[in-house]
Amino acid sequence: MTPPPLSPERLAELLDDAVQHVTAQADALDRIRRGVRRRRTAHRAGAVLLAVAVLAGGGSTALALTSSRGPSGLASSASVSGEQRPAAGRTPASAPALSSGIALAPVPAPSADASSDAAAKAAFPAAGQTARWDMDGDGRPDTAAIVPVGNAKTTVSFQLVLHLTRLGAQTVPFTATSATDMPPHGPVIVGAADAAHDGHAELFVQVDAGCCTEFWTIFRLVDSHVYQMSISGQPVRLPVGGSVMANGGFSCDGPDLVTYGYQPRTEASTFLATRAIYRWAAATLVLVSQQQTTIHGPPADPALAKYSGVDCGDLPQYISAG
Repeated sequence: MTPPPLSPERLAELLDDAVQHVTAQADALDRIRRGVRRRRTAHRAGAVLLAVAVLAGGGSTALALTSSRGPSGLASSASVSGEQRPAAGRTPASAPALSSGIALAPVPAPSADASSDAAAKAAFPAAGQTARWDMDGDGRPDTAAIVPVGNAKTTVSFQLVLHLTRLGAQTVPFTATSATDMPPHGPVIVGAADAAHDGHAELFVQVDAGCCTEFWTIFRLVDSHVYQMSISGQPVRLPVGGSVMANGGFSCDGPDLVTYGYQPRTEASTFLATRAIYRWAAATLVLVSQQQTTIHGPPADPALAKYSGVDCGDLPQYISAG
């Protein structure tokens, strides 16, 4: 048989009788407050460890802790399959650790190379052609641009404007055929190669072009300054390319610059082939020796092939005129 329910008044009387002999200690309230703080701290630490465990199991975001000497907090960093991967070419610094002994990799700092690349690009807006090679030998790409002086279509005066990562900005004046007489663009940077084998790239620029042959000049770094190379007191003009009847080129495989070419003689199917060796001497190419050979045969004779085209680093072997 179920007893009848207690009335609120009777329930209050029973509770008063149960606790009337209990006496609270003086510091009871302070002890309760300290216990609440300990429980909250434990819950927070457990939440952090749970997050670490979830990430280690294959999460798509990794956590990075700031150093204990810096501001407190958490930051996010991209990872693949929960594995921290530092930026390319960088060694991660020592990682701070949680009290549990689990270490998290710090977020990599921004690349210094990226900021220097942006500065180099900003220094050379769209005016003129821009190219990048390592001319000052510090392992970082330098920037070069051709800028016309005066009317861009008719001027024959130009400046090679360079930004060298180790040596700063430099400007070298030179003359070339105008864009009107050498359509569609006038002088252009062909490319660069360490032609002198001294750890610094030489810059090759097309300065003239006829119906079949183009002419290149060379800019070289000498004693921390860039100069246009000369031969016998005149700016370098190397003939490159041509036709089956006349052709030219050069090589830089050895320690010297070797120029070569051939042209027809008055006799039918007879060609005069010339090979010259020049030594690098600061900003001058000094003639060391020259040989000439007469070749009898049709224009397609294989003996003529070694007197045409460019064989120097990554420079193009042949170029199309015009």
